[in-house]
Amino acid sequence: MTNNWVDLDNSTLFLVLGANPAENHPASIAHVNHARFDTYGRGRNAGLIVVDPRQTRTARLTGVPHDASNPNDQRKHDRYVRIRPGTNIAFMNGVMKAIIDWMYANPTDQKSINFFAWHNTTASNSGSFTRSFIDDTGVSRTLSSAELATAEYSSDGGTTWYAAPLANGWPKYCDSRAKVNAAGDDYKRVILKTASGWTFSNMPEFAANIDDTDCVFQKLRSHLAPYDAATVADICGCTEADIAAVAQAWIENSRFASIDFGAATATPTAAGYRAATIMYAMGATQFTTGSQGIRTYAIAQTLMGNMGRAGGGINALRGIHNVQGSTDMGLLFDLIPGYSGNPGVGQAYPDYSNGLFGNRVVGTGAKDPYDPSQLGLQQRGFYNMTREWFGNRDVTGTDFDALYACWPKGNGYQHIEAFRRMITGEVKAAVVWGQNPAVTEPNQSAVRQGLENLDLLVVVDMFATETAQCKRKATGVTYLLPACSHVEEAGSVTSSGRWIQWRDRARAPKGNSKSDLELLLRFAKALNAAGAFDHIKAVWATLTAVLSLYNGGAGADPWTVLYAKYGWDGTTDFESLSAPDAEGVLMYGSEVVAENIFKEMASPLDAASGPAGTLWIYSGNGSASGYNTNTDDVQPSVGAGWGKANRAKSRNGDLAGTSLQYPRYGWAWLLNRRIFYNNGELSGDVADVFVAPGYLARLFVNNTNLLADWSGLYRKYSTLADTPDTGIGDPHILPGRFPAYTEPYESPRPDLVARWGKNTANGSSLLSTVGVTTPVGTVDQYPLVLTTIRCVEHFQGGPITRNNPWNVEMEPEPWIELNSVDALKYGIKDGDYVNVITARSNSTGDEEGRTTVSGWAKGFKARVGVGTLANQRVAPGVVAIPWHWGDRGLGTGSRANDLCIDSWDANTKIPEYKVCLCRIEKA
Repeated sequence: MTNNWVDLDNSTLFLVLGANPAENHPASIAHVNHARFDTYGRGRNAGLIVVDPRQTRTARLTGVPHDASNPNDQRKHDRYVRIRPGTNIAFMNGVMKAIIDWMYANPTDQKSINFFAWHNTTASNSGSFTRSFIDDTGVSRTLSSAELATAEYSSDGGTTWYAAPLANGWPKYCDSRAKVNAAGDDYKRVILKTASGWTFSNMPEFAANIDDTDCVFQKLRSHLAPYDAATVADICGCTEADIAAVAQAWIENSRFASIDFGAATATPTAAGYRAATIMYAMGATQFTTGSQGIRTYAIAQTLMGNMGRAGGGINALRGIHNVQGSTDMGLLFDLIPGYSGNPGVGQAYPDYSNGLFGNRVVGTGAKDPYDPSQLGLQQRGFYNMTREWFGNRDVTGTDFDALYACWPKGNGYQHIEAFRRMITGEVKAAVVWGQNPAVTEPNQSAVRQGLENLDLLVVVDMFATETAQCKRKATGVTYLLPACSHVEEAGSVTSSGRWIQWRDRARAPKGNSKSDLELLLRFAKALNAAGAFDHIKAVWATLTAVLSLYNGGAGADPWTVLYAKYGWDGTTDFESLSAPDAEGVLMYGSEVVAENIFKEMASPLDAASGPAGTLWIYSGNGSASGYNTNTDDVQPSVGAGWGKANRAKSRNGDLAGTSLQYPRYGWAWLLNRRIFYNNGELSGDVADVFVAPGYLARLFVNNTNLLADWSGLYRKYSTLADTPDTGIGDPHILPGRFPAYTEPYESPRPDLVARWGKNTANGSSLLSTVGVTTPVGTVDQYPLVLTTIRCVEHFQGGPITRNNPWNVEMEPEPWIELNSVDALKYGIKDGDYVNVITARSNSTGDEEGRTTVSGWAKGFKARVGVGTLANQRVAPGVVAIPWHWGDRGLGTGSRANDLCIDSWDANTKIPEYKVCLCRIEKA
């Protein structure tokens, strides 16, 4: 989330695009309703637009009538728009085209005047927005306003010089005025020189205004030209009126329609304040085009000025209480903690060529990579992490190279490929921790083949899940280690809004179950005893003189280091541990160890004594860190300070300013910013810096890193990996440019595939990987579109809720939603059991995975729509099934993911769970 949960109360329009928060994130609906029904007495009511293939419970909330006598009642924009699964990008591009067309068609309307003025606005060269660049000698320079005012630039290699357009300031809000090169894959670069004699060859050229045909804004306008309302309505299955209505609602609830336009500070309490927010979840991401789809959201909100505003932004709704925290900690296969890329095989230190540290240090005269004071936040975090984990903070200079060698190298395998490599025997053992892939992974037949072929399978869970009890080869060994529940252990959790909060345990672990921390440390001790860390000892043996803080010199034992840092000797009963925290409150068991780990992660990056922050997103500069005994703070003054050294434990509920910001309730990364991209307009929060040419938000994403001095900033630069097959029609995606529509891999519209193509080229959807080919169906064999869904009564892969009798009583078995037209066609009545068949379930011969009536697998119980088609859950040609069930637990039922295709997004590796082709029959 760019904003946070409480900030939703400031919104005046909710655009729910690929989410069903009323069922899947039910706590969020309280915030939505605060805004819709004016809980705070602001004299306004927020609107709600839901775009979804299903008429969800969230979509049905749009039926609330509005007060026609109140001009601030935005519920007049309430609307449910039904689209075909997988057509999100086409719809978004159609809406953006309609918005831009309206602005040009209504030049005298104040909203249009504001729109063009905002995109042409310049920022002062002075003040807090300093401009750092790498000069031609490789040295970082911060240019003064006087230097910028007298600078000159050249577009032809330096033979002709012009007065720099930077003299009167930079584009303030986004890169609309940045020019694009002829190839269309980068900004147009110029050479800049100053009176001081410095030249800079990485400068973007800025147009005088957005009327310039070479600027980003006009390139975006041209890109959107094919997405006229009739074309988009045909692709999506919606109406042209739907597109126009959503565009108008967005216009009416943007920065340009707000009473505070042009003001120095935002006034979200005023009735005339306007800001739209996008809420999305897996309904926007589980496609081969998921990353491109989220970029359309970012572009749209940047275009409409809703980034960095109270009640604005794009907000991902996390479905589990610590999903955000798990990704913070680097649990994704290609990242280390803090969203930095894995060190590469054969990559020497210092090597910044592939963005190892997220931000590069470039040039022959670049910052000293061994001097942590010169590194940016992300690089400094990596530096601290390497020293704390593989040595100690006394390591300096080139001795750091030896510690860098201790890092595991390379990415390993993403989840779909990993199961394939189990089948071939390349992966021989797996530890499955708190997951249930025998239910949750797509194309389950291949998953079960992989699990069956493992020599060793270790499952860490509260229950004997489908994964723990899966079929195994005769020589395979399975261990089930009993984990306690999340309420029986302590530690930090990170919410969707990046708020880090401490969770005290409700009780000690029950029976012989163990906390995750204890199990992890027991693994570490056992691995160390087996010699797994001997390579680290070998490095230490060469660094005797500097290894003094933790390990006592050469030959030290890694477990001794762990014990000294985290406070458990590996022998003492874990639950007997007790120690006071910084405020003298006694901690027990897992909380003692968790506090020590958190202190190491979240201390200031430049701490003078004790651990220096190892997780840069939880740390920061000076006192702006998640663990600090000082009461100093970079936030506006609230109350009497934090009150807690571990700021995740802080529960100071004092408001700051007028935008519902609670800066001392928990702690938020980065640097305790509660709203990203804030340009200094929000009371109660800290002004942000913008990242792109000159610190700007980006509509256009270029293909190079030739920008500002990235080491001084903190956001990781990346280029999306999509290389779509564009069919025989318009070539409409260049990597890193603007998102464009492509059809799902299994498409019901071959005619649209011919023009728009599929997002499958060059590895973005490897359907034949490591010896197992994914069967792919065609529309003549499988005429219906299947989409998978969640329900409020069950949770993810189901081990917890399907072992709870109350949840099972509410939803005992999986169902299928279909409309009355398809039900009549296939002879299905409400309550009948339905068999769903895809190319995966129809060709594997895997009886365990069949959805036909056979023991526990009864198929899916029909829920047939009634009334008008517009009021039914799904449209003709579409069926929906929930995916929480399997063959173990108190509640069993057919697995939806036996059916799903495992084509994936090239960037996130998320499979296309939300759309594939199927046929149905009465069981």
